[in-house]
Amino acid sequence: GVTIQLLDANGVPVVPSVSLAISGTSFDLQRAFPVIDEGLASGPYSLAVRATDGNEQGSDFRSINVSAAPLRLRAVFAVHAVQGGSVPVTRIDSVFQAAAFGTYPGDLAQATLASDPRLLYLAGAQNAPLRAIDLLNGNERWSVSNQNMLGSPFFTALHQGSDGRIYHATNDRFIKGANSSGVNAFTAESLAQYRTTFLHVQDDQVVAGQEQIAGPQQRLVTYTRSGGALLDQFVLDKELVHTDRLAMNEVLLFGNRNGEGVVEQRNIDSGAWWEPRTFSQGEIRAVARQDGNTWFVALPGELVRFTYSNAGAITVNGGVDLDALAYDAANDLLWGASGNEVLWMDPASGAVLGSVPVQDEVLFLLPFFNR
Repeated sequence: GVTIQLLDANGVPVVPSVSLAISGTSFDLQRAFPVIDEGLASGPYSLAVRATDGNEQGSDFRSINVSAAPLRLRAVFAVHAVQGGSVPVTRIDSVFQAAAFGTYPGDLAQATLASDPRLLYLAGAQNAPLRAIDLLNGNERWSVSNQNMLGSPFFTALHQGSDGRIYHATNDRFIKGANSSGVNAFTAESLAQYRTTFLHVQDDQVVAGQEQIAGPQQRLVTYTRSGGALLDQFVLDKELVHTDRLAMNEVLLFGNRNGEGVVEQRNIDSGAWWEPRTFSQGEIRAVARQDGNTWFVALPGELVRFTYSNAGAITVNGGVDLDALAYDAANDLLWGASGNEVLWMDPASGAVLGSVPVQDEVLFLLPFFNR
């Protein structure tokens, strides 16, 4: 028989293989091999062909370049506050129609989404597990049990890493990272007497914001991504809301301190830092990254565009009170949630272009793309 496969740089098949039955010792074979997976990234791949008659076998390959499908928004998922002992989720499709997606028993502490494996992650607080929910049918693919023995939320941090892993921290001080199938690939431990409340993956490091369990101290702690070994720790004076990669070894931290929002640039190797911007208007509620120089920041009663290059902050909408933010790179739209309403805005002007009512307060607003 003959088997045709498309392989990535690690030799792993990225689309379903094609197998053909043959007869005879010599033949010409022509077969279409459509590559229609919208999740494939642009780059080099190998088209591999293997043939065998049961006794003898041979193989060959050709290097090809695949161009990714254009980025496309499939939906935006709104994760609501707990209602009647369950967490409702609303799906807003690409033409702005909202419909109930599912209701999941238990409480909620954190939520995030991964477009490539098509998974929504819901992490419980006192009792619910960490669920990996299929974005196409709403069914649970796998879960991590809630083993809470304390009076605080069990899952204390959740982060979809750029490496494809889903990272979570728990109130027993563990930090773990699993692949999209739920197989654990990373384990680390918070500092003694500290608990991880924020996670971020940067290149070959895992960065954790940690708070003292019985005190006011905070730390920014780094671990090796490969094995979870402790690298370093630095004093931190703000509660983190959002973190993004700025450059090699440089992260941009958005957080709150003494009732004010603060933007901090931090070198995660040396610990050196500075604060390009503070927001005296109040605490940061949500942040969305547009590009490597531009972030949108939701403050009490206003939406601000922060630009890193000049540390500038411009109010683009002074009449919105947003609890969640997300940027839609496929359509250049900024999504926001205010109470039980989801709206979409022009990121250039901040003007509200449209809105749709949903069933209750929105805690997390998560875009789902084709890749």
